This record gives sequence, C-alpha cells and structure tokens, in this order.
Amino acid sequence: MFGWLADPAALGGRDVALAVTLPDVDRAFGLLLGDGRCSLGEVPQHVDGALTASGEAWLRLVIGRLAPERTPAGVEVTGDVPLATLRQAFPASEWQRARRPGPEDVPRPRASHRRRGGRRTTDVPVMGWSCG
Repeated sequence: MFGWLADPAALGGRDVALAVTLPDVDRAFGLLLGDGRCSLGEVPQHVDGALTASGEAWLRLVIGRLAPERTPAGVEVTGDVPLATLRQAFPASEWQRARRPGPEDVPRPRASHRRRGGRRTTDVPVMGWSCG
C-alpha cells in the first residue's frame, strides 16, 4: 500500500536506501526507493542517507504536504538525497492538487418565486426544510 504514495522516477533511476528516525514516536525504519518501487522495512545495513523528522513531518512528507515553508526545524536529511528530491519522490495526490473551491463555487439558494394557493413563496432552505 505504501508504494502507491511514492514516485521513485523522481530519483532519476537511482536506488536509494534511507534510515528514517522519528524520535518523538521512538521509531526507526528503512525506506527503500527505486526501480519503480517503494517499501518500508528494517533499517538496512548500508544506507545512502538518513532522515530524522517528527512523526507529523514524516506523514506530511509521504502524503506530499511538506512544503518548504511548512518544514519544521527538526527535519534533517543527510547523505546523497536532499529533502527537495524526497519531496519530488512523494508528490501530492490528484485530490490534493485539485483547485480548492472558492466562494464563487458555493451553491446559492434558489430564490425562484411561484404561486401556491394564491400566495407567493420562496424556495430558500431553512434549517434543512424548504419553505414553500
């Protein structure tokens, strides 16, 4: 399942093994990227680099939401793979890249007037009920 989040092509065909340490949740594991795959497992004996981050920063990275301006001070990357490349390897999904709705996209209540029983009524929803 984790492999669906990554785009190893961002590494330019390289295979990368990283040691990931999350001190605030007392976790350490290995991240293997490359050859069209991405997986988590035990920390490999030979790593290309290390990533130390909070649990929140790790989660934001893998879902494509760790923007440079939102990166906490405790995120450190050592080795051959810079943090910018890791951001490219974990791009935001389509639903995150979609344009967020603005005020112009909010549906407006209908204000159509019609006669019912000789009275004018307005179809404006009030607390889930339509008056009219």
